[in-house]
Amino acid sequence: MSWYTSTLAWIDEQRLKNPDMALEELKNHSSKKYPFHGRYGSAYKGFLKAMRERFGYTKRNDYQKDIFNEES
Repeated sequence: MSWYTSTLAWIDEQRLKNPDMALEELKNHSSKKYPFHGRYGSAYKGFLKAMRERFGYTKRNDYQKDIFNEES
C-alpha cells in the first residue's frame, strides 16, 4: 500500500470517528494529527496529495492567481 492510499484510508477513518465535524474542521484535524513520522519525503508528498483530493485545492492568499480559472 502506498503512502497516498494509506492516507486516504486514514482520512476516511477520521471522518467516521468524527461525524459531527464540518469539512474544514476535519481538514484541520487531519492536518494536526499527521499519521506518519516526519513531514518530509515520499510519505509527506503522499499525505499532501491525499489531502488535496479529499478536501480540495485552496489558495494561499487573495493575491495568488488561479491558473485553472481564466477569469483570474
